[in-house]
Amino acid sequence: MNRVLVVHARVGSLVVGLAAFLASAGCHKQGGGPPPAPPEVVVAAPTEKSVTEWDEYPGRVQAVQSVEIRARVGGYLQSVNFRDGADVEEGALLFVIDPRPYRATLKAAEAGLAQAKARVETSALLLKRAQAIKESGAVSQDTLDTRLQDSLTAQADLQSAQAAVDSARLDMGWTHVRAPISGRLGRRLVVPGDLVEGSTAGSTLLTTIVSENPVYFYFTVNEDAALRYARSWGAPNDEPPEAIPAQLIDELGTLHEGHVDFVDNRIDEKSGTQELRAVFPNDDGHLIPGMFGTVRIPNGAPREAMLIPDQAIMADQTIQFVFVVGAENLVERRTVQLGPVIDGLRLIRDGLEPDDRVIIEGTQRARPGSPVTPTAETPSGPTSEPSASQ
Repeated sequence: MNRVLVVHARVGSLVVGLAAFLASAGCHKQGGGPPPAPPEVVVAAPTEKSVTEWDEYPGRVQAVQSVEIRARVGGYLQSVNFRDGADVEEGALLFVIDPRPYRATLKAAEAGLAQAKARVETSALLLKRAQAIKESGAVSQDTLDTRLQDSLTAQADLQSAQAAVDSARLDMGWTHVRAPISGRLGRRLVVPGDLVEGSTAGSTLLTTIVSENPVYFYFTVNEDAALRYARSWGAPNDEPPEAIPAQLIDELGTLHEGHVDFVDNRIDEKSGTQELRAVFPNDDGHLIPGMFGTVRIPNGAPREAMLIPDQAIMADQTIQFVFVVGAENLVERRTVQLGPVIDGLRLIRDGLEPDDRVIIEGTQRARPGSPVTPTAETPSGPTSEPSASQ
């Protein structure tokens, strides 16, 4: 009996102790301690500076002149007189097609021309004699008409023979294929001994040649930009006053400067774009036809603008916004309109004031209407060549 009483006493004390612990824990929880401190964030005012916005467009380099060198006459290729990829001047000899058949044809045509000239002289002499003795009645009118007809026929034959000589001389000249323009040659597509065709429909392609300096750069702009440029540049035939920079895919900064010299006369209905062309000097030969690059066009005059770091910008579907620390250090959400990246900072077109405190670090801890502990920091972006895409 005593042992049972002792066990019951121990169990009772444990139950009382557990109840006291739970009661004390509940009291501590309901009594509450000090509230958590507001989260720390880093804020900065927008950077104000004078900027020039640029529209950036990709495009391709093309030669001002590009020519396919084709055979004008057929025959066996006798020689190739250039090195693949060489620079040549206009009129330089490139290929020689065996001229012997054409030389023989030319000689035959020249012989025919000589015969025609002789017939003209003979018919003219006979006509003159017939006219001289016509008054004496020794020559009939029919004979005189025949002499006149022979003379006219001989003159027509002379013209035909002269045309045959001119044609044969042209064919003879085309056996020596010369560069029609100055520029850089491509590779040879035939070798000596090949039979080349000279027909109009299927003439043999021998090589190609492109001009090197200057070069064209073709690119397209959307309809909105086309209207903006048209109003800024004036009449369609006026040359835009601004020089535009271009760079290749492996270049940093502005290495080439040119100007727009052509704007297409229509907007493409399918793509809603307009084609533009810029011309660039190419003294060093680095701009190769077919090469990819980008050009930048100034989007208006320099103006004062506000810029912030890109990491401060957040998005809610299609809406961009930032968090700003307002009165009493409460977080406010501001919808902003973005511009291009300039010198490593994002241009803000609308939505901020110069004295706003923008949260640039700790945005994930900020909630609109909640307090924060701001720490001021001046944003600094990397200095680079201004670049923008729209």
